[in-house]
Amino acid sequence: MAHYIQLKTHADPRGKLTVAEREIPFAIERVFYIYDVGSSDRGGHKNMGSKQVLLCLNGSCIITIKTKEGETTFPLNKPDEGLFVDTNEWHSMHTFSPGAILLVFASASYDPSDYVYEV
Repeated sequence: MAHYIQLKTHADPRGKLTVAEREIPFAIERVFYIYDVGSSDRGGHKNMGSKQVLLCLNGSCIITIKTKEGETTFPLNKPDEGLFVDTNEWHSMHTFSPGAILLVFASASYDPSDYVYEV
């Protein structure tokens, strides 16, 4: 089930350093990021075998999750807070602010047969 994950952040007068690898609840097999989206939507699918953690490193966006139980929206606007998306959770990323950068950690390498576009 989709839920927020708080990442460990170390802060001092020099700035902040956020650590992700120990907070991600799976072995990371794929890393990618989405940016310069404009008014487009991204995603619009579910993954049958891959879990993901999404982090909006800069700016903000909204993630919509649809399951047989219903639809939930998750705003992402903190670089130390990620969203865990489980397998079989249809998701779309939208309403990107100018300059938004969305980082995605995935539990499996890219495989087009893993994607299902129907809700």
